[in-house]
Amino acid sequence: MFFSRQIGSRKVRKWFIVLGVTLTTFFGFEAIGFLAGIYQLSIFLNVSLMLYAFLIVMASVIFDLKLKLPKSWARSSYYYQHSKHRVRKILLTFGRALKLRFRYLKNWSHWLHFQNYLILPSVLYWGVTVLIFLNPFDDLRKQIFIICGTLMLAIVFWFLKTFFVSYSAVVLEERYLMFAIMVLAGFMSFTSVLGLVWYLGLPAWIFILGVEGLSFLLLYQSLFHHSLLAIGRNLKFALAGATFLGGVAYIVTDLWSVNYYSAGVLLAGCLHWYWSNVLQWLQGRLTKIRALEYTLIFLLVVLFVLATTNFKARIG
Repeated sequence: MFFSRQIGSRKVRKWFIVLGVTLTTFFGFEAIGFLAGIYQLSIFLNVSLMLYAFLIVMASVIFDLKLKLPKSWARSSYYYQHSKHRVRKILLTFGRALKLRFRYLKNWSHWLHFQNYLILPSVLYWGVTVLIFLNPFDDLRKQIFIICGTLMLAIVFWFLKTFFVSYSAVVLEERYLMFAIMVLAGFMSFTSVLGLVWYLGLPAWIFILGVEGLSFLLLYQSLFHHSLLAIGRNLKFALAGATFLGGVAYIVTDLWSVNYYSAGVLLAGCLHWYWSNVLQWLQGRLTKIRALEYTLIFLLVVLFVLATTNFKARIG
């Protein structure tokens, strides 16, 4: 009885959900890394989509803990109890139970809330997946991407769980950690988009639009995490940030030719500099000293990129 109560507790369920996500994500990344190494691209894509679908399901489970209708299956079974066709009864029962469980998504505010749970895990996941695809035969690099991606996804799911169950339990350190993960997700996604554009021989404007779209999504969900998502007032800062990053992406397409990692570092540095200042200003905590600190960090990033990038190198 004691063990049953412990398993049913909110804290233990939280550990089980995050542990399940972590282990499945790790072994899933290992599987797609192996498939990339043997160049089974169709299977690679199928496994990547299945793993992503699993993450979406887990995000929905986290989100609807307090919104789902209890006993959806029992209610649906009772509704179709007089159906004489067994297969049809099972299908109808399953469909109705699914509809009852997720009927809260018909509420527009709930749907907007839910989509914020999908943005950061999705950007992280596809950033890691594309980087694995771009480095199919570099085992060390793939393992770095897999381990870092798994840890960041685990932290993101832990944070989302805490955020939804008890907002007051989200301490300042966790928000700083999520901010750092957002910047790292920006680095991975910007890098993967540029690498993919070069790999497929796509025009530069696709990279610029990709950076703008990803930047807007990351900044949008960051406003949500910090309870600053007032559409009429603060969304303009996300749009301005996306436009700013798009301008930097245009410069990248003009100067960079080989090293897409250093380009990703530069874009992530710009993201950090812009959004650190904006968030602190929106929260009424921006001071001259903090603005100077963020600017110095940005300048160090720029110096690092300039010192490590060979702008004269050409592919082939």
